[in-house]
Amino acid sequence: MSRTQHIIFTATSLEHALSSVRSLHDMSTEVIAQEVFRQISELAAHRLTPTTVWCGPGGLYQSKLDAARNGEQQIDSAILVDTSDLANLAVDMSDAHDAMRAADFANRRYSAAVQHTYPKGTKVRADVGGHLITVEITGYGSYWSNPGELYGTNVKTGKARHFSHRHVLEVQP
Repeated sequence: MSRTQHIIFTATSLEHALSSVRSLHDMSTEVIAQEVFRQISELAAHRLTPTTVWCGPGGLYQSKLDAARNGEQQIDSAILVDTSDLANLAVDMSDAHDAMRAADFANRRYSAAVQHTYPKGTKVRADVGGHLITVEITGYGSYWSNPGELYGTNVKTGKARHFSHRHVLEVQP
């Protein structure tokens, strides 16, 4: 059973995505759209949605770092979302309760993405307080207050540490 997905482009990311299938210029618009969607879906396979895909003149990339490694200097993002995500985000933002539900949904997805990216037991190298340390992940912050927080043990000292996922520099083997 296939999932129904949608792609949200900016004008620049659409231009870049279409340039990645420029060899299909004489084909129908449906074929071109299917090829763009296929390429983006392959990049986002087995990932939580919403997923950001980076579009550059030379192709489509899973991360901004991959695009930079390929020499891309002008990149923009496109977002792949499931229909269920759109339904959960379709709220009237003039109502405080709807806005709270949207924030709760975003926090849950953010927390799930961090947990998926850094499973318990993973060793990461992080810049914490200006020091490079290796930490083994032991837990996560709560989705309602600290969805991006990681908890772990410093491998060298054995001390418990907590820090944001933004401080992770690399995952250790």
